[in-house]
Order: sequence, then structure tokens, then C-alpha cells
Amino acid sequence: MAEKEEFDLITMAQGLNWLMRQLYEKIAKSEEFNELLKSPKSFVEIVEAKKYKNLRFIEAFLKYLADQNILAFQDGKYQWNADIKFKVKGKTVVEAEAIGIKKVQESAMGLFSILKKYEEMFPSILRGGATDREPELIVWDSLYTTEFYNYLRREAIRRGNLPQNSVVIDFGCRSGWSTINMLEELAPKKIYAVDPSPVMIELAYENLVALDLADKVEFVSYDFKFEKKIPIEEKCDGAFIGLLFNRYTKEEISDMLIALRGALKGGSHICGLQPIKDSEAIHAAELLLFADKEFKGYPEYDSFKNAFLRAGFTKPIIEQSMFFQTTYVAERPIERPGKKKGGKKGA
Repeated sequence: MAEKEEFDLITMAQGLNWLMRQLYEKIAKSEEFNELLKSPKSFVEIVEAKKYKNLRFIEAFLKYLADQNILAFQDGKYQWNADIKFKVKGKTVVEAEAIGIKKVQESAMGLFSILKKYEEMFPSILRGGATDREPELIVWDSLYTTEFYNYLRREAIRRGNLPQNSVVIDFGCRSGWSTINMLEELAPKKIYAVDPSPVMIELAYENLVALDLADKVEFVSYDFKFEKKIPIEEKCDGAFIGLLFNRYTKEEISDMLIALRGALKGGSHICGLQPIKDSEAIHAAELLLFADKEFKGYPEYDSFKNAFLRAGFTKPIIEQSMFFQTTYVAERPIERPGKKKGGKKGA
């Protein structure tokens, strides 16, 4: 059997950057920035002219447009770049970008329909509109099955040192594709697939049954309010958490991890897939996702790290700003937020 071609994440990233730029430039034109900003205008003038209410989002949006040279920014004012001039690209760079675009189309096609829906809602979000859409389960499920997401989940599992032939938890299983990846990568004795949504649990069950993989999986509906114990009677050997922290505040993440530790043996490995940023500023890749009522933003590195430490885990190892792993240290006490130990700061 021929060896499968290695997944090229860097090339995929080039294609995704291209896609994001096209979407934001299209939104800028639909908002008539090309007309409004024929002459330079300040942030306040733009907000007043367009009746924007979500100042944090519009600030991040304008910054991204300026970073991409779609807008010029000088002396505190923005102006549309009528004649956008980019640096001359060499043949190798142009070819690499073309390959990246093709890779996205081949490996993450479901992303187009997701971003298209968010693109349509984004202007309303800028004006303070409610993020009240219902989940498009079929669309999301089709995205999770793509080669791109399969690669990311598998890579997170491989890097995370989860034990083979053991009992593990898929914490926030959604439509079950991370559970499928764990079955393929770990050959576990059993997986507890946990999610707060009964609809998602049902969809995950259907996906596992369709692939004849449900015999080693127990589906657990848990409300994720974290006030009650997770209904898993045995202590498990590890857990996978995939793209779950996007949907919770940093306070809720701490509570989530404290609840999870109750279902784990001491020394259990935890790993996952999660974009993590280095500041609280909104990253351009997040902007459209705020059109999803469940999306709370990518966690910031310090709050992400501290949530694990407070809950009795080791400091998480983070690779490529998206793959993480940590260990549950049973003897480490829980550190509740607001209850700081004595001693000098930074000691």
C-alpha cells in the first residue's frame, strides 16, 4: 500500500488566509467602505456614519483591513486603497498560494458554507444585532468530516500522549467525529462521549452506528453547568477536548476542568485541539465566528493556562497555538479564582 501523502498544514494556512481576505474585502465593499472612505475618516466618523454599536468588533475589522492593505491608515484616519499595490511576488510564492487555495478547496470545502453564513450576519453583528441563529447541524457535521478537521483532531490526539487500550473521555463530543478519531488512534477499551446537547448526542450516536463503531462508546448527556458531578461512575485514564473552550467564558472553563477532574485518575493525560491567542484582542479569524451565539472567542494564553493550574492540572504544553496537552495531578488542590495565596507577587 502506498504511503499517504503527509498533510501540509502550512500550505493549508496560506489558503485559509487567502479565503479570509476575500471574505473581509467583500464585506467591506458591501458596507460601502470603498465609497465612504474615498476621503480619510477617523474611527469615530466611521462608527457614526455606519451606526455601528459593537466597537470592539469594528476596531478589529478595520485593523485587519489595514493590515491587508485594503485600507490605508495614516494620522489616525482610514482611507480606501483605490489602487491597491502589493509587493511583487515571486513565482514560487504565487505557486505556493495557488496550491494553498486548492488544498482548502479539496480538504476543507465545508468551511466555505459556514463562513458564507457568518459573512451574511456580520454587518448585523457590527450594528449590535443579536447572535441568535440556530445551529446548522448538517452543515457543521459536513465540516467536521473534512480531511482538514480530521487531520487537526488526529494530530492533537497523537501529540497528547493519551494511553492506548484504556478508558477515555471525549469531553464535548459534538457530532461524534472526534470520538471516531479516538477509536481509530487509541484502540480504547471504552470511550465516554460527553456533550450538553441532546441533539448532538443523537447525531453522534447516528454517526457512530452508521460506521459500526458504537459498541465501545457510551454516550453521556451532561448539562455543562458544572454544578453536578459528571455521570461517569469509573475513573478514566485520559480525556480529549476539541474546540470546546470557544463556547465558554474563562470562569466557566475553570469550572469545566474542575468538574472533569472528578472523572479522572491521578496522572491522567488531557489533550485537545483549541486555537489559543496571546492577548485579549480579537483575532481576525474570530470575527465572523461571533455570528454564532455559542462562540465566546478563542481563549487567551494566560487565562487558558491559569484555568488548568487552578483545577489541579500541570501547566499545559501548547504547540502551534492550537494543540495542547496537560496532566491531572490528583494531589494538587483546587485554587478558586479570587483566593490568592500569600507571598510576594512573582515569587
